[in-house]
Amino acid sequence: MRWVAWQSLTVATVFSVACGSGGGGGGAGDTTTDAAVVDMACVPSCEGRWCGHDDGCGGTCKTCPENAECDEAKWSCACPGPWCGDTCCLDGQACGAGETCEGCGKQCSGKWCGDDDGCGGRCKRCPTNAACDEAQWGCTCPGPWCGDTCCLDGQSCGSGDTCEGCARQCAGKVCGDDGCGSVCGTCTNPCTGEPDNSVCVDGLCTTPCCPDCAGKACGADNGCGVACGPADGIAPCDDGNPCTDDACDAVIGCVTSSRDDGECGPGSCDGTTWTPPPTCRAGVCQPGTPEACTSPNACNAAECNGQLGCVLHPVDDGTRCGDGACEGSKAWTKPRTCESGTCGPAEPALACDDGDPCTKDGCDPKTGCSHTPEKDGSECGAATCTAGGGYVAPRRCKAAVCGPAPEAVSCDDGLACTVDSCDPLKGCSHLAVDGDCDDGFACTTDVCDPLAGCVSTPEDSACTDSDPCTDDVCSPSDGCVHPLNAAPCDDGDPCTVGDACSQGACAPGPAPPDQWQISTTPMVRGHGLADGGLAFYGNGSHLRLGPDGAVVAGWTGGPAATTAFLTLSSGTTVIATMEMAAAKMQLRAFNGSGVGLWTQEYTAANPGPFAYLSVNVMAEGPQGDIFAGGFNRDGGENGNYRWRAARLTAAGGDVWMHLYPLPATGHVTGLAPQPDGGVLVSGTLFFQNGQHAVVRYDAVGGVVSTRSDLPSSPFGMIAAEGGGAWVALHTGILQRLRADGTTAHQASLGQWISSASVPMARTPGGGVGVFLATGPSGAVKTDIVLLRFDAAANLLGSTRLDPGEHDSPLAASTGAAGRLLAGIRTGKACWDPPCDPVFQSIVGLRIGAWGVLGCEADGVCAGLAPADCDDHDPCTRDGCDPITGCTHDAWPGGTPCGDGFVCNSGTCQ
Repeated sequence: MRWVAWQSLTVATVFSVACGSGGGGGGAGDTTTDAAVVDMACVPSCEGRWCGHDDGCGGTCKTCPENAECDEAKWSCACPGPWCGDTCCLDGQACGAGETCEGCGKQCSGKWCGDDDGCGGRCKRCPTNAACDEAQWGCTCPGPWCGDTCCLDGQSCGSGDTCEGCARQCAGKVCGDDGCGSVCGTCTNPCTGEPDNSVCVDGLCTTPCCPDCAGKACGADNGCGVACGPADGIAPCDDGNPCTDDACDAVIGCVTSSRDDGECGPGSCDGTTWTPPPTCRAGVCQPGTPEACTSPNACNAAECNGQLGCVLHPVDDGTRCGDGACEGSKAWTKPRTCESGTCGPAEPALACDDGDPCTKDGCDPKTGCSHTPEKDGSECGAATCTAGGGYVAPRRCKAAVCGPAPEAVSCDDGLACTVDSCDPLKGCSHLAVDGDCDDGFACTTDVCDPLAGCVSTPEDSACTDSDPCTDDVCSPSDGCVHPLNAAPCDDGDPCTVGDACSQGACAPGPAPPDQWQISTTPMVRGHGLADGGLAFYGNGSHLRLGPDGAVVAGWTGGPAATTAFLTLSSGTTVIATMEMAAAKMQLRAFNGSGVGLWTQEYTAANPGPFAYLSVNVMAEGPQGDIFAGGFNRDGGENGNYRWRAARLTAAGGDVWMHLYPLPATGHVTGLAPQPDGGVLVSGTLFFQNGQHAVVRYDAVGGVVSTRSDLPSSPFGMIAAEGGGAWVALHTGILQRLRADGTTAHQASLGQWISSASVPMARTPGGGVGVFLATGPSGAVKTDIVLLRFDAAANLLGSTRLDPGEHDSPLAASTGAAGRLLAGIRTGKACWDPPCDPVFQSIVGLRIGAWGVLGCEADGVCAGLAPADCDDHDPCTRDGCDPITGCTHDAWPGGTPCGDGFVCNSGTCQ
C-alpha cells in the first residue's frame, strides 16, 4: 500500500539575538554569549500540493518513487506498472516478502483521496477531521492545520497547547518543530549546501556524514553506509541488450530483466520485400518476418519504405485494369483502364455485326470484334416462294460476296393425287392424298405414292371364301377371283388320310393301314416328336416319321456307340456317344440327310458340363433347345455315379449344368420339359434301395424343389399337358406329378415285363396312353398292351396289341386326328454272345380314338369322341359299340380308381 506524508504549511521566523554591555562593560544581568547569527531561511510550503509543484523555496513538493513519473496535471505520481504499496513496480520486480508485482497492485496513478485503489481499498485517507476534496485531489480542513493534524477549536495541538492561540515552542532551538505546525528554523546540509531540516536533532543542526559516490559503481557504499545509485550520478546499468531492462538494486547492484515485447531495431527493405522491425521475445531480439509488398488491385503499385513498410502509389492513368467482354459474337466491351489509382468504368459496348451475311462475326475479349469470310456456298439470303407456286433457293456466298438469287423452280410434280405447295424453309412439298386413288376393288389397298402416284396393292386375304378347294386371289384388274385347287383337305372321315380337293370338292384319300412295316433295319432306340411323329435310331441308321406315320427322312451311316439320341422338331438329330477308355464324350448333330452340322467334344482337358458323363436321355425344350441327363463317373470306371442334368442350345452351346443337389449317387432316366423353360428330372439313387428322385429346375438351372422319397426307380417319363409329368415306376405304378415334382395322382399298371423303354403319349383331355410289354416271366412270346388313363390317372381302358413275337415298344406319340402312333420292335435282340439273335424290324401301329387298332368308322361310333362317352365313374370302362353306341363296363374289383382307392362292386372306395 502506498502512503503519502503530509506537510503543514508554516512560515518560520528567523531572527538574530545580540548580546552586548552597556557603556563598554558588562553589568549584572548581562547574558552575553557568542553571537549565533542565523540567516533568514525559506520554509517550504506544500499544503494542498503534490509532486512537481514549487514548494516556494526553489524545490518541489514531492519526489515520485523510483520507476514512477510525476503527472503534474493531476498532482500525482504515475506508475507504468502496478503499485505495490508505495513502490512503483515493473513486471517481475520484487515487492515485499517474496512477492512480485504480478500480484494485485494498487492502481492509484492519477488518483487521490477517496478513489478506489483497484485492490479493495482507497488510494488516500485524509487525517481526522479533514475531508477529501476530490476536485482538488487533496484533503481540506475546516480549521487550522497543526502540522499534519487538522485542528478544531479547543482541540489539543501538542505539548498541551490547543489550536486556539498556539504558542511556538522554540526555546533553545534553532530548528525543529515549533509546536504550532511549523519549524523553529531550517538547517543547511553541509553535504549539499542546501536547506535541509533532516540534519536537525533535538532542535540543533548536526553535521551528517556526506556521501561520496564519485568514481563508484551502482550499489557501492557511498561512505555513509548507503549504496550508490543513479540518483548519485552513477551511470545507468546497461548490458547492451535492447531486450532487457537494466536497473540498479541497492543491495545487489545492476539487475537485468528480460522483455517479451516491443521493438528492438528498425525495419528494412529488400526490393519490394519489407522486413518489419525486430521484436523482443523472452529477452532475445527476434528478426521480423519478410513480407512481399503486393497491390490489391491493378491500379496501384506496391513498394517498400524503410520507415513505413509497404506503401501503395497509383500507376499511370490509362493502365489496363480489366479484361474486355463479349456478348457472344454481337458486341465487344473494351478493357477498363486506371484513373488516379482507381479502375475506371467500362466503355459502352461496340457492335460486332458488320451487316455482311458472307462474313462470320466474332468477338475476342482481348482483341475485339472479328469478321471471318464464310465458306463459298454458304447461305446469305432466305429462300422465297413465288406467287405462282415456284421455289427460289437461298442466295449463296462466293469470295465473301453474297451472290444473286437463283431462278425459281416449279413445285408442280405432275401427279394428280398430290397437293403441291411451297414453303420457304422446306422448299417444295407434295402431300399425298390416298382418297384420290380408289381403283374400285375392295381387295386392293390404294395409296398415293409421292414419287409414283397412285399405287394399288392386292391383298389376297381380303378375298377369303372359306372354301379350302379354291384359292383366294385378288387381281389388280378383276378384283377377287377364286380358281379351283388340289390342296390337301379334310373330308371329315377320321379313317382317311391324304384327302385332297378335286373339281372344287374334298375327295377322300385312302384309308391308312392299322399296322405297317416301318423298317427292316434294326433300330434299338426311339422317341416321340413334338409334331406327333416318331424318330428311331440304331446301328448308324436313322428314321423320322410324320404325324400321319409316313417316313419324312432317313439316312444310314454314323456313330454306332450311341448312348442317347434326340430328333428335334426342326429335323436336326443329336446323338450322344461315350468312349470310356478315352474318357471322351461327344454330342453330334446331323440334318435329315445325315450331314453333320456340329460336334461338341468333352474330355479331361476340355471338361465342359459333361466330363466323364454318359448321357442316357435327351428331350426337346419349349424353345427348340436340348435337355440332357445321365450320370457322371466322378471316379472313373469304378468310381461313384452322380447324376447330371444340363440344358444346351440347339447349336450345342452350354446354358447350365447341375449335379444332383444331395450327396447321393445315381443317374437320370427321364426328362419332362416345362412351359416356363424349366424341366422336371427323374432318376434313380444307387445304394439307397433304388429310390426314385425328382428335381425341379428353373430355366437357368436353379433348383426349385427336390424329393427323394418315392419307393421305386423311374423307367419312363413324358411332360404332361399344361405342365408337370407322367412317370412310370419299375414297381408297376403310374404317377401324375405336379410342376413342383409332388404326386398329384397315382394308378397301377398291373403285371408287365421290363423292356428297353416304357413309351407314353398324351391323349386328348390331359390323359396318357402307356405301352407295356406283357407276358409271363420267361415267356417266349411277349405282347404289347396299351393302357389309357384320364388326367386324374383313372384307367379308361386297355387294349392288347399283337404285331409279332418278342415285341418291345420303342416309341409313341400323339399323331394326326388324335390317334396314337407307336413303334414296336419285333424279333429277339442279341447283345452278348453266345446268343441266337432273331432279325429285328420296326412295325408301326395306329391306334384309334377308342384305344384299339382301326378307325372304328362303322356305325354310331364314327361320330363320337371318347369324351362323349365319359360317365365320370372311375370304376367303369367307357367305350363305344358300333351298333349300340357308348358302353360302360365295370372294372374288376381291386382296380385302382384314385389316390389310395380301389373299385369294389362298381364303387370307388
